[in-house]
Amino acid sequence: MQPNTSVEAYLDNYDTLSVEVSRRYYHGVCDYFYVRDQKGKLIHCRIKGNEEFDLFRRYSLELDEELCFGVDYELVCSQGYRTPVQFRYIVQTERFDREFYYEKEDLGAFVQNGKTHFCLWAPTASEVILILKFPQYTERFTMHRTERGVWRMTVNQDATGIRYTYLVKVNGKYQESLDPYGKSSDCNGCNSVVICIEKLKSGRSQPVALKHPTDAIIYELSVRDFTSSETAGTHHHGTFEALNEQGSRYGGQSTGFDYLVELGITHVQMMPVNDFFTVDECLPERQYNWGYDPMQYMTLEGSYSSDPDDGLARVNEFMDLINSFHAAGIGVNLDVVFNHHYDVSLSSLEHCVPYYYFRVNDNHSLSNGSFCGNDLESRRKMMQKLIIDTCVYFVEVYGIDGFRFDLMGILDIDTMNLLEKKVHQLNPSALLYGEGWNMPTALPDEKKCMLENQRKVPHLAFFNDYYRDHLKGKTSEYEKNHKGYLTGDAAMMEAAKYCLCGMAHPDYFHYFDQPSQSINYVECHDNATLWDKMKVCCNEEVREIRLQRQKMINAVLIFSQGIPFLHSGQEFCRSKSGYDNTYNMPDRINQIDYARRNRNLEVVRYTRDCILLRKKCAAFRLFSRELLQRHIQFDSLGGILIYKLVEIGNLTDYEELQVLINPFKEDGLMRADGFVCILDETGSCMKKASHLRIPAYSLLVLAKLKGTGIQSEKKAIEQ
Repeated sequence: MQPNTSVEAYLDNYDTLSVEVSRRYYHGVCDYFYVRDQKGKLIHCRIKGNEEFDLFRRYSLELDEELCFGVDYELVCSQGYRTPVQFRYIVQTERFDREFYYEKEDLGAFVQNGKTHFCLWAPTASEVILILKFPQYTERFTMHRTERGVWRMTVNQDATGIRYTYLVKVNGKYQESLDPYGKSSDCNGCNSVVICIEKLKSGRSQPVALKHPTDAIIYELSVRDFTSSETAGTHHHGTFEALNEQGSRYGGQSTGFDYLVELGITHVQMMPVNDFFTVDECLPERQYNWGYDPMQYMTLEGSYSSDPDDGLARVNEFMDLINSFHAAGIGVNLDVVFNHHYDVSLSSLEHCVPYYYFRVNDNHSLSNGSFCGNDLESRRKMMQKLIIDTCVYFVEVYGIDGFRFDLMGILDIDTMNLLEKKVHQLNPSALLYGEGWNMPTALPDEKKCMLENQRKVPHLAFFNDYYRDHLKGKTSEYEKNHKGYLTGDAAMMEAAKYCLCGMAHPDYFHYFDQPSQSINYVECHDNATLWDKMKVCCNEEVREIRLQRQKMINAVLIFSQGIPFLHSGQEFCRSKSGYDNTYNMPDRINQIDYARRNRNLEVVRYTRDCILLRKKCAAFRLFSRELLQRHIQFDSLGGILIYKLVEIGNLTDYEELQVLINPFKEDGLMRADGFVCILDETGSCMKKASHLRIPAYSLLVLAKLKGTGIQSEKKAIEQ
């Protein structure tokens, strides 16, 4: 019951009202109730029962007839108190979804033939007013309720760039709201802004095509971090425009965009670029946040724009950035946050259809599996539609190449399969993957899009925490001392074999049915960087040894079956001063330090050589479990793991590859007659391997040639 109210009335089902009467009001006792609509028509109620609580008495009322959506009703009690009837848990029923699900694709604002059409889904509203905010004046238009609770208004002019909001009357109160389908907004999301896609400065470019998902090499970055340091050498900092600058340098080395191109990765994964709350877009330097606090899903973040108050600027600048990446052959994946909203009370979703979009527990309290105060209810048909429509919008309009789903285990399997089908119809090469942790949300485990249910979502990939924890060592703040195979625990060798197979080899312990479902990583934006982790778990080792480990771990990651994922700066031993969760720490902690990059160029060059070798050799990119079973074998030499790719003449220029991994302090020795070493601890090379030393803390790649010997291999490398 709301504070300072005497009576509250809630429609929780089609034929039943729940009424709460304060015990301060006539001791909570009422003899009868009736309902009256806005035209004075009476609807009789019968008291079916009541319960006493400390502060109120709850009555269950049976209605003579069902109430109509879009109509204002008030409840009158025997003492004469009148209160609005609030449409509450009725919106969570299956019948409500059946009756009001709206499948057309015209929600939001769009310009056509010189007119601007506005369309809002708000079935429980009794009135909606469109407020158009021109530079010199404001106009209000009463919208018309149409089929399935959709409100419409057409304005006889092209309103591109004009700000607008909706004034929604629901449950007896007016609430000014942004457009849940708004495509842009002004500074700090005070108003939605009309966008005409056809008027953007540049059109959509073609996404990057992949033959198989395992051909991808993903590089995670923050738009702000990548150019916020003075060492970035860009004219702007921390914006879409800054990331799009070409020709920037520091200390004679490329930075920003050009650096990404030179590194050889196939896809960048941008941490959230959809509108988030915490950063003041007008004064972005005052606050920092990664952006996992979403406010608007189809609107881009204004702090990444050159002018956050210009709703067109962020759209044009983002489009230009995507087009530049595509022109360089790099795909763009977006990190999207559909598991929760920043704040229910500030949400346009809650403003327009209260009680509908957010998941609740059995007692109707908000589900909090995200640990952010709320979970979105992906099973509701219009929430499902918003998630899918948002992804489709970014693919259709911007040519986005894929999506990473934050806390994907909170989303339901049906929604994700529908989304996958829609997105892959538009872009068959799109990468769809996410965090498949089993979160404590109010959703049965069998319906969660989590790792344990991978067979129910065969075309989605998952972050592989087994890979991370058994190769690098556990990663939480309280487990930094824990070692994996690559940080010195020999007992983890068997687990390392599973990881190298992308956890999909049918003859070994596996998570996945196909290697394309495994996102292999040892570092991401969460938790300590690999370098900071090793400073704790390998604290007895000097810096030079840790540099060798970093190179070796990066190489293992790149040569593992599945999809490799690099966190920005991993290729040059990025440090966040030992901090774990830096989501709101200042730029000096989070920014990419190109001076540090220059100091560790040997690691960068080595990582780049590994990337080039992976791209050259399809044997490192096997795309089915049958291929894994046919071509992968393992051997060992003491603690040294030998990862073999055999009978691969039809896949690459070699008959066989052997990857030798030595994460320990003793060198190894072996004969490798018939092989040449094509990558050693310094990078790409070409040398005979008959009597081979395997240095401590290193990875070597040996190749058995198809042709007549080392001269043919030299020629192939030169070409």
